Amino acid sequence: QCVKNAITTIYLYYQEFPSGPSQVIEENVTTDANGFWQFDGIPEKFKGLDLVISSPEISQKSNWIECFSSEHNKLLDLTYLCILETGKKLQGIVVDCNNIPLSNAKVSLGTDKNAKIYFTTVLTDSNGFFSFENVTGQAVKFLFSEPDKVVLTIQKNGFCPELNICNISDINDSPIIVSLKKGTQIKGKVVDLNEKPIKNVLIYVN
Repeated sequence: QCVKNAITTIYLYYQEFPSGPSQVIEENVTTDANGFWQFDGIPEKFKGLDLVISSPEISQKSNWIECFSSEHNKLLDLTYLCILETGKKLQGIVVDCNNIPLSNAKVSLGTDKNAKIYFTTVLTDSNGFFSFENVTGQAVKFLFSEPDKVVLTIQKNGFCPELNICNISDINDSPIIVSLKKGTQIKGKVVDLNEKPIKNVLIYVN
């Protein structure tokens, strides 16, 4: 059955010059009544692209495609077919080290512990509860991901972030419990060559 209004997100990785930096293009297109989608901005040569196709009523699926691969050829001759499967409901509760529920913690369903693409992000309620509908292993296939597994990234200000790897086969009606530890504060000072403080400097912590 054709899926209407499914969102196809295209993450395109390419280099404009052989020695130049890698570029990333992100584009969203929506399927029509016949399940077709189209994007006209693909360069002739690229490193690879990740197609993330999602439908709230069904599930999500991702597929990494390298340039000149068989899957790339299917995209070019319009024979590429994506099949979405209904997934499972993944639910859990975020607590601190004293098992007290944490509200407004950010829980992201992502690709893996290395990639930075998150498919869905929710906030925990007043009881620390969160849930994701229609979760499948296909939703997290990526260049470095493991099949039939999903990775949750849980974050809250003042706490250390947590990664939780879940096997699709182990997901059931019982919520998983994720415990966050208190974070350690770090401080620093930014100055110029004359040791004069510089304000409004953006500090990025990875």
